[in-house]
Amino acid sequence: MERTFLTSNGTKLALRPVAMLAMQMVRNAARKSLIDEGVLIPKPTYTFTTDLDETETHDHDKTTLKSKEDWAAWAAYEEGETALKMLVLGNTMRLLLIKGVDIPPMTEAERKVWEGLDIEFSDDPDTRFMEYVTLEHVPSPEEAQRLTRAILMLSQAGAPKAQVDAVDALFRRKVEGQSPKVPADA
Repeated sequence: MERTFLTSNGTKLALRPVAMLAMQMVRNAARKSLIDEGVLIPKPTYTFTTDLDETETHDHDKTTLKSKEDWAAWAAYEEGETALKMLVLGNTMRLLLIKGVDIPPMTEAERKVWEGLDIEFSDDPDTRFMEYVTLEHVPSPEEAQRLTRAILMLSQAGAPKAQVDAVDALFRRKVEGQSPKVPADA
């Protein structure tokens, strides 16, 4: 497995594997925080009575929505799912850049150059680090995707082939513009 990453500006970055457990913990924490905030809600359901006079409850999908209330509940559910995906993506990227890449801290000279260009950095150290990494080392979404893939592939070393192939397929599908199917254990 490749342990270095060459950036588009010619910097060679040392990569480290990141525990898959940490990525699962990021997902779990994001889910919990959005549930606590009331943003992430359960999938809407509907109930009906069968011919045998038994009551059954099933998850809605877009084909089962009938009323305005059903559609409103579905829209709220989809908004929560989108918020979850965005939070997990951002927090996972932060995890991978902080723990998966050996990036030296910004020097005072580099900071002065950026500030001379009217770029102000956050006072929060983690946020400032992410800003610096993005500006200096990973300036494009394509580069961020390549770096993320390299860290994930390194982190998957020794994992079952199906799991490694699933991670690899995630990136191929994104580039091709298709929505990826995420395996349950990914």
